[in-house]
Amino acid sequence: MRKLAISIIMVILMVSIYVWIPKQSFACSCAIASPNQEFTKSDAVFQGKVINKETSRTALFTKSSDDPVYVTFLVEKVWKGIDTKNIMVQTALSEASCGFNFHKNQEYIVYATEMDGKLQVQLCSRTNELAKANEDIQHLGKPIKVGKELKKGTKDEHVFPWKRVVMTGFLLVIFISFLTLIIRKWLKKGYS
Repeated sequence: MRKLAISIIMVILMVSIYVWIPKQSFACSCAIASPNQEFTKSDAVFQGKVINKETSRTALFTKSSDDPVYVTFLVEKVWKGIDTKNIMVQTALSEASCGFNFHKNQEYIVYATEMDGKLQVQLCSRTNELAKANEDIQHLGKPIKVGKELKKGTKDEHVFPWKRVVMTGFLLVIFISFLTLIIRKWLKKGYS
């Protein structure tokens, strides 16, 4: 019984380390490209207003500068890559991890790249507040789609964190099993 208890505790500790320790992130260092270079390397370029912003944690009990932030835009003009009125992009929580700090109800020119099936925005892109993006607007020229030409609906790239849910459920099952074994052993000793 003692070996079983020690084995269960070791499994719980190993799984806990995997689930609760945040992933490693690195500091951000930028070299800003010209508007033409940025346009070429981006998968989507658009002008839009932030209508929603939500943060998701990658570890259960810790917060990381690399935690994803999902930002939904009401798209007004498109130069490249999208055709819906609403679009969700992902960025990192902190500028230290190259995340772009979007503000709700603010308008932006956004340069996004697709990574792992999601549109992502980096601090080092030319993404900027609309009021500060005059050079980009001049270089981008006439948009390929504007407001009413865009499809209704949202290209939603937010992914539910199944890995965390499954791992937490697994830990809960192990904990309940271990607790049941201890209670049975205790009851057996108490009534013998």
